[in-house]
Parts: sequence; C-alpha cells; structure tokens
Amino acid sequence: MAEAKPLLERSFFQRALENLNINSIMLDTQYRMHPALIDFPSKIFYDDALKTGIKPEQRPTPQEINFINKQIPLMFVDVDEGYERIHGSNIFNKEEAELVCQTIQTLLPTRQPNLSPIDIGVITPYARQVKEIVEKLSAMKVPKGVEI
Repeated sequence: MAEAKPLLERSFFQRALENLNINSIMLDTQYRMHPALIDFPSKIFYDDALKTGIKPEQRPTPQEINFINKQIPLMFVDVDEGYERIHGSNIFNKEEAELVCQTIQTLLPTRQPNLSPIDIGVITPYARQVKEIVEKLSAMKVPKGVEI
C-alpha cells in the first residue's frame, strides 16, 4: 500500500494537469447534477465559485434511495470492509465497486420507471476501477447504457 500512497495524496485532475503540463480554464456553471450536489464541492474545492444552471425539479430525487433529506440527494458511504488494491499502476477497490453496482440495480427501471440506464453515470478516475464496475454490472446482467 505504500506505493499507492503518493497516488492517493493528489487528485486525478491534479496529477493530469501536472503531468500534461497544460493550462486549465475554470468552468463555473454545471448543468448535469442536482443543484444540491454542487454545494459541497463548490465550497470545499472551488472557493464557492461553482454555480448550477438547472433547477432542482429538473433532477428529481429517486424515491427508492433512503436519503436522510429527500431534498438533498447526497450520501457518503463508508465501505469499511473495502480496501484499495494495486494492479500495475492502477488502483481499485472491489467492495466499493460492488456497492456502486448494487446502487445502480436499486435505481433501475423496475423500481424507477422513468429512469433509464443511460441516465445513470459513475465517475472514477481509475481505469482498473472502471473495469471492475463494468465486469460486475455485466455479471449482474444490468442493462447496457450506464456510463462509467
């Protein structure tokens, strides 16, 4: 795990900007996620500079997920039995991938009739974690369309 520590100390985007030696431009308005989801990263990482270009009703909260506050579709989940593994220079976590896949199954059309797999996206900066999630979704026979 010691060899993974330097990779985990800086974000994927920080490493990409440093390694590619490119200029960056701050995009200040997002149109994808529920407005409540932008508050945390805006305050913590962007000095409250991020704005949202959509209204909450344009991103309804899935009713099948037991959010503490139904107006804020956000949760942090501690996967305490999970741990990062290293495969070459890639990092992945099987337990986190499993939880992601279970959450996707909960959101599928049988439970959320107006939600399609193409409406679900998962963001991870690690190629090996993407592979882990894709393999698990395939094994669970989750319909194609979820963007990882």
